[in-house]
Amino acid sequence: MRITALAVLFVLAAVGIPAAASSGDSLYEFFGSVETLPAGGLVGDWTVAGKIVHVSASTEIEQGLGPAKVGATVRVRGTLRADGSVDAKNVEVKTGDDGAGTPARFTAVVSSMPATGYTGTWVVGGRTVHVTAATRVVETNGIPKVGSTVEIHGTERADGSVDAEEIEVRGGTGGGGGGQAGEDFHVFGLIESLPSGSPALGDWTISGRTVQVTSSTILNAEGGTFAVGAYVEAEGVSNTDGSLAASKIELRRAVPPAGAGPVSFHGAVELLASTPGWIGDWRVGGRVVVVTGTTTIDQERGTLVLGALVEVHGTSRPDGSLLSDRIEVEWGPSTSGSDLTNTWLLPSSARKQGRDDAFYTTNVTISNTGSAAAQVTLRFLGHERDGRTGPEKSFTLVAGATITFTDVLSSAFAISDDYGAILISSNVATLVVESTTSTPGGGGEFGQGLGASGRNELIGDDRTRSLVGVRDDSRFRTNLVLTNAVEKAIDVDLNLFDDKGGVLGSLRVRLEPLGMRQINEVSRSVGATGEVTGARLVLSTPTPGGAFAAYASVINNGTDDPRILSPR
Repeated sequence: MRITALAVLFVLAAVGIPAAASSGDSLYEFFGSVETLPAGGLVGDWTVAGKIVHVSASTEIEQGLGPAKVGATVRVRGTLRADGSVDAKNVEVKTGDDGAGTPARFTAVVSSMPATGYTGTWVVGGRTVHVTAATRVVETNGIPKVGSTVEIHGTERADGSVDAEEIEVRGGTGGGGGGQAGEDFHVFGLIESLPSGSPALGDWTISGRTVQVTSSTILNAEGGTFAVGAYVEAEGVSNTDGSLAASKIELRRAVPPAGAGPVSFHGAVELLASTPGWIGDWRVGGRVVVVTGTTTIDQERGTLVLGALVEVHGTSRPDGSLLSDRIEVEWGPSTSGSDLTNTWLLPSSARKQGRDDAFYTTNVTISNTGSAAAQVTLRFLGHERDGRTGPEKSFTLVAGATITFTDVLSSAFAISDDYGAILISSNVATLVVESTTSTPGGGGEFGQGLGASGRNELIGDDRTRSLVGVRDDSRFRTNLVLTNAVEKAIDVDLNLFDDKGGVLGSLRVRLEPLGMRQINEVSRSVGATGEVTGARLVLSTPTPGGAFAAYASVINNGTDDPRILSPR
């Protein structure tokens, strides 16, 4: 399958998993929203996610989470007819209620509430919340106020607003309550102060609250650093003085805009962006979810497809959309069918003459670690050009199998002289891709190993990464490789710092769509002079929606032996 250059959005469709049925027939299973029901009851033809579902008197209908009705999300199990309709053996309601509306449960920051009392209209995480005298407001962890992080339970109206049944404080900005001593508690907010040292053990101040950090506290700063002004989530146990004994502190990837706050919710995937890595706007459970190159997507429990059930974590925006930090697939099939939606980038491969008669070739090894057969396509992106039209190689890799392409540019693409990146696409998320570029033959060889970057390893427009140990002097040179992960041109900013933090130089690099570029002696390219050792190269992109893979090789000028620098 060739991924299109346009950011086309797929509408909600039924995506099935084949599974072994006891009768020997193929059991078909999918998630979707109920669009129509029979007029006289539940027996008859339903429409679920655009697919006709035949429900008979023997069909088991599970309504423990709510009634089967138009708008409910259901899981359908049955057998697939030749015309594409399904004879349902079981229909299970996955989202439902008591008939008054779709259940809603989310955690977010209160941005406005009535001037007096609780009854009236609140705005929580960009969503309108209707609070009545019947709403239960739990004050165990404190009194809710503007700036508090609260958990909302209720039912969602057709306009997206929520009728609150229960509101409970989960965290706050300087006074939503500290929780009772010994209770689990969460705080979201900006770091206002923290101790020196690495790790920073001692008392932190997060949104006005003292947070105690010890050697047993898990500190997760993936993609950034803990510093004053960083936006974090802290969890732990409340102390009697209102401070928090932190068990974990996690760096959030973006400071929410005014009126926004952290949100987590569950829903079925209704729209996906067709770009590599799904970068762009999705729709999950009726909400627009913005996915960037650095949104972590966890597919441990299933493949991300239309109709999959997911949990979304991120920050709400004033327009009601959500900028996602992390998306976890809670249910999904083992493959995405014929759609090759999972992608990896191998930033560099070669079949090229080097210095002193050395001839470099690249071997690529791909292993399918999952339980389903993988449809795989390799596309050679080349270098210094638009990579969307490169030659392709497609094949099937059965579950548990491994394949090695020796001299991949020749064996897979019939290329005799070139170098560049390779895009790997598959209908499963369970591939592992490794490569070795070396100089085989003669009395020996030297080279380097390089793994392909999955979408969770990309550098995006919402965080920077660093290459540490850059060296360009009389003994070593450092070559940088950049590969664009999206199907539009992007800019990449390079900023080089010496070991004392002083600026050595900077450069903005343009990458073509899915384009690869190699920058030799990167210190000289950014404008640094003299002997450069122990330098740090900071990589970022100012292009909205941009994402790229990167690595550098520090090469011995005498022996040409390379050493890989990976972004951190």
